[in-house]
Amino acid sequence: MRQPFVDIDRYMIRFILILLIYIAGCKPRIQDLDICIREKEAQLTDFHLRTDSLGVVGAFSFTAFEKDQIEFLAAWNEALNAIDIYNLDEGSIIDRIIIDEEGPKGIPNVDALFYQEDIIYLIDAASKRILKVGFDHRIELLNLRNIDFNDSRNPDMVFFSVSPEFGSVPLIHDHLVYFPVGTQTNFESVDYYKENVVGVYDLQESQGILSFGNWDKGYVQKNGYFGSLGEVSLSRFEDGIAISFPISPVVSLYDWHGDKVKDIWMASQTFPKQLEGLPRYNDDLQRERNFLVTSPWFLKTFYHAKKKSLIRFEKKEQRLKKPDQTLNSTLFGEWYLHVSNDDSFFVCIDQYDINGYDHFLPISFPFKDGILIKKLNDENESILEFSYLEIQ
Repeated sequence: MRQPFVDIDRYMIRFILILLIYIAGCKPRIQDLDICIREKEAQLTDFHLRTDSLGVVGAFSFTAFEKDQIEFLAAWNEALNAIDIYNLDEGSIIDRIIIDEEGPKGIPNVDALFYQEDIIYLIDAASKRILKVGFDHRIELLNLRNIDFNDSRNPDMVFFSVSPEFGSVPLIHDHLVYFPVGTQTNFESVDYYKENVVGVYDLQESQGILSFGNWDKGYVQKNGYFGSLGEVSLSRFEDGIAISFPISPVVSLYDWHGDKVKDIWMASQTFPKQLEGLPRYNDDLQRERNFLVTSPWFLKTFYHAKKKSLIRFEKKEQRLKKPDQTLNSTLFGEWYLHVSNDDSFFVCIDQYDINGYDHFLPISFPFKDGILIKKLNDENESILEFSYLEIQ
């Protein structure tokens, strides 16, 4: 007599299973990775940095740091071949260190700056030279030798792949420098993306010691050519180094020994799990530019030590042309800003909408409880204009 109820129970179970599968399919990326996205309102306030008529913040070569509980910015002044040092708390330039272009304490080109323990490091990737510059203006030259990271690569084929706009810059921890590295192979080829992306160099021993970190799998797919988006972004976090790529929604966390800790999702819900690129050996430069204009992708990832947060910008998908039929820009448009906090084990993302038309997003860095973003234009040549976004 109970058989009909058994059948009803069976049908109900099937219905519930189908419903659960449907609900899970609505947000596969978010639920698969067990994260949440919290939408926040971006409240921007003006911030002015006083300089002199010769002061500039170079397009990409700068580093922000804290010293004696004061926040500073060191920026490369290409016109003067000098380091300009700003006290951010006071909002003004405080020092300028002139660097020789040649000679035993000179450097012909500066690709990146980084800071540790009262020393500003300047690197010229092509010549494999580092200058250690103290606040007392003392300078020491380091020539990088023995670029062998104990992997399968011929050391003569390894180069430092520095591209600061994407965060492809060295990091320093104690006496070890973590370089983004590439291999002198055609970067349109799959082979370019089969080697490790980080090389560790020991300054005390003057030699490379190991390499680690894989390219995102999107670069080795059939249509895996992404033009200028073929870079790696390196950032520190509380316990190691974060590796990310302009085409990938995932940020990979490693400890300082090169062992992977975890992968975290740092993207909008709509970002493709795997972005498809262009066919390899693509000779159509216009098609490549159009792809950069219309597709979503990421700028650098960087770390806010005070907030214990990783931060990255995601460009929103857009049409190729504006309503007036002029072309949209690869950089200037609508963006997301993602903030993922270590205290939440990086499982929750705070997401802000950012107007990228009025700002130059590559020049952005931590400051107090938020970040500073360079405005596109300065109305006064002695004032560098930024927007300050407080992280809620």
